[in-house]
Amino acid sequence: MLQRIQSIFLFLVGSSLVVSLFFPFWYKSNPQTAEWASLTAWQLEYLKQNQSVTNNTTVYLGILAIVSSLVAFTSLFSYGNRFRQMQLNFLNTLLMVVLLGLSTYQIIGVAEKFFSLPPQGNFGIGFYALISAMLFNSLANRFIRKDDNLVKSADRLR
Repeated sequence: MLQRIQSIFLFLVGSSLVVSLFFPFWYKSNPQTAEWASLTAWQLEYLKQNQSVTNNTTVYLGILAIVSSLVAFTSLFSYGNRFRQMQLNFLNTLLMVVLLGLSTYQIIGVAEKFFSLPPQGNFGIGFYALISAMLFNSLANRFIRKDDNLVKSADRLR
């Protein structure tokens, strides 16, 4: 049913992933050298002296976030089959781990090499939205399992 707590968590998973599409995952600036870099779901951009030096496309991050949010909303509306919901949430966990891993690789492996100074950049709202989506997904799975165990125990009593 849609009024269960896991439905709220699944809605929050999908919403968090949609939020991650519009906000940066990471950004870093150096005022002394006028350098600035930003990683979003669509591009990794590096500016020096207000001129674009590098503009790498990261469309695959956006596509993964869209697919993951669609899986979350599909899981939300398949409340009649708890086993399918758990399978979809497991798939969504895998997709989000890949998304988080690829964005972390882009931050550490690619973006940090642009700067000569060692201070680390700042994580943006998009990165925290990914983390919260993973948390909400695990909470939704927990409550789906709890609901399934409750139904199984009621079947044993009959």
